[in-house]
Amino acid sequence: LALLKTAHILAMTTWMAGMIVMPMLALRGVAVAPLRAVFAALATPAMLLTWALGLYLASSGGWLREAWMATKLILVVVMSGLHGFLAGRLRRLATDAAWRPDPLFRNLHWVVLGLLAIIVALVIAKP
Repeated sequence: LALLKTAHILAMTTWMAGMIVMPMLALRGVAVAPLRAVFAALATPAMLLTWALGLYLASSGGWLREAWMATKLILVVVMSGLHGFLAGRLRRLATDAAWRPDPLFRNLHWVVLGLLAIIVALVIAKP
């Protein structure tokens, strides 16, 4: 179980690193095509592994009926939606030279950090 928890945390950390760093690099002029490739190769599988391990751990821990877990899952669904948003924006940025990043893209790192802080607090406190 400890190994699965460790794998879950490593997958989540990889996913969140991609969600935070990729838009920041794109906004600083780093070539978007390689960013998209790294995001697809690392962050997307990490997201899927985070979900799979997280659901297994929540089920085995008996937490799926807990209010804090329901709240956490809603926030992770939002985070997954933001993942899709970021993937789409990176694709658009790579293919449309005239497109300019919107406010959510420019501030995505703050949104992700805020959601992550709430999720981690819920996991630690289990209120």
